[in-house]
Amino acid sequence: MIKSAVLIFCILSVAHAAEWCLKPDPISASVAETPAEKLAPDTPKCSLESPELVMGRLVNGTADRDADLLPSWVDLKLAARGQKWALDNIPLISGSHIFGLMFVLAFPDNNAVLLFTNQSDTANLAMKRYASTIEQVNTWYNGSLKESTDDNDILSSLLRVRGLHTAAMKAGNERMHGENPRPLINKELYERVQLDEGMWKAFETDLKNSDVTEKFRKVPEKYTGRDGKYYAVSQFQQAMTQFAFVGFPVLFPERLFLLDAKDEDLVAYNHLWAVLGHALGIEDEYNIALQPDLKTTKEYYQHIYENWYLPQFFNLDFHTKVLMEAQLQGFEKIDDILTPRTLLLRILRDIVKIPVPNMTRELTPKDHHKMLQFHAKGNLFYK
Repeated sequence: MIKSAVLIFCILSVAHAAEWCLKPDPISASVAETPAEKLAPDTPKCSLESPELVMGRLVNGTADRDADLLPSWVDLKLAARGQKWALDNIPLISGSHIFGLMFVLAFPDNNAVLLFTNQSDTANLAMKRYASTIEQVNTWYNGSLKESTDDNDILSSLLRVRGLHTAAMKAGNERMHGENPRPLINKELYERVQLDEGMWKAFETDLKNSDVTEKFRKVPEKYTGRDGKYYAVSQFQQAMTQFAFVGFPVLFPERLFLLDAKDEDLVAYNHLWAVLGHALGIEDEYNIALQPDLKTTKEYYQHIYENWYLPQFFNLDFHTKVLMEAQLQGFEKIDDILTPRTLLLRILRDIVKIPVPNMTRELTPKDHHKMLQFHAKGNLFYK
């Protein structure tokens, strides 16, 4: 099913409420609480402003939830519409997830905990991890949110993922902050890893020569380093990972060839991911899908993309490349039409929207052949 979805990826009323959420008061060093009397019973607080999300590094990434995992503010009808839209466009939605996951791997916090777990640092391991991820996400798109029973596929899947996140967080926290504190990454394990230097040089050169403004090339000062007094799996990481699944379809539907996406569909899909984010343990303050309206949501996602996502690509280090290259090779093992070079090229060309002369020159005859296959199978003729 996974290979089929990736292959097909080559193919090309919603007045939910006057406001979907209520904005919290501005904050400085700590999260300010919105007075309870300001909130309707089933109206969540909106997430913090994008620059403030980084404070979530100091907050447990898997907040406790009731047994059924669903928030009081869930709109089951709207979430079901979001599921249907995702399924109707599953090839392209799956493609957007691939792009999003490559971005999120570039975050030092994220790749540190993944390298620590030793579950993603080779092509075979990365293939298995991504296959498992897609299996869970497909369950979330196919199952019913209405049935809060022990045999509910979605709830069972969400509980399983929550368990994995919690275990990784506890082990990582013990590694960083226990009796014998150590960095999450054991650098000795990767001393002999050989990267595809030509591919990475071309990737970085095309980025360097692009017209991306200097502001979006620098990682915000509040976010530096891998290890510190923060959680191994934090609310900030959860928020950035949530964007990997919801952000690009809502922000860039045309870049993903979701050409028939209606505002009502995007609203529904966004609400679905607000619900899924809550179930996975994201607090409302860090649940990026909680915005007052679609216009604000797109503006918010644009800020995340430009200020959090893009800068990571301009600041890749060796261990980040190790993890990203393993994942690229893992995608190719799932479907050999998705070669590492062609995927990196598409990310720069189709998502970042910059010229890719160096990546194009770096393509091998095999890569060119796979690109032709991609176009033929998908009937997408890129200019």
